[in-house]
Amino acid sequence: MSTETLVTEETLSPERRDWQLILQDLQLIEEQEENAALRMGDILVEIEDSYGKEKVWEAADKLQLEKSKVKQRLWVSRKIPKGHWLRDTHLKFSHLRAIAGTEDIDTWGEKALHDKLSVSQLTEQIAQAGDTNAKLQGDPCAYVKCGQPLPEDGTIVSFRIGHEKTARCCSLACTSAHFQSLLQVAQLVGGETEGIDPYEIGAEEDEEQLVYLDEV
Repeated sequence: MSTETLVTEETLSPERRDWQLILQDLQLIEEQEENAALRMGDILVEIEDSYGKEKVWEAADKLQLEKSKVKQRLWVSRKIPKGHWLRDTHLKFSHLRAIAGTEDIDTWGEKALHDKLSVSQLTEQIAQAGDTNAKLQGDPCAYVKCGQPLPEDGTIVSFRIGHEKTARCCSLACTSAHFQSLLQVAQLVGGETEGIDPYEIGAEEDEEQLVYLDEV
């Protein structure tokens, strides 16, 4: 006859580490990664200023760094440089990345701190504010063959390619057509098409994606 063993805390390995210590280790690793992202951005800025853009890519190739990561960290360090007051706060690199894409870095930085916003909450509020302003101002659809004002009460699609300014289309159909036109232009001029795939939809939390899409 087989006997089932009830697994309890007493039956587990006595060598296991304390749960709180494990969480502390994970938090420390996350903080180190966040700090490393800013330090990398600062070094990339130094390379670009001292030796030019080509040396940035030479360094990236030698160290086998992902191109999207290099672009992003360099961009954030440019937008929020050393000495900026946000560098001395507890905000994560992910917060700074979201704030760097706004037109009012100080205001969004203060809001993130005052309201104790998570990264997802911050990016959502930034996106919503941008979409609301675009609708109220009657900004045109990004697809050049449409160009109609964004509907104040209807659904729009907002997106950003790389670190360009957020663009918006009045419908999913216009969004697809807009991306197709971007692909055609890139192919004609022999440029890069990375991140300009209308079928690859990334989330704003995913730092490896170059395309961000939100239907609102």
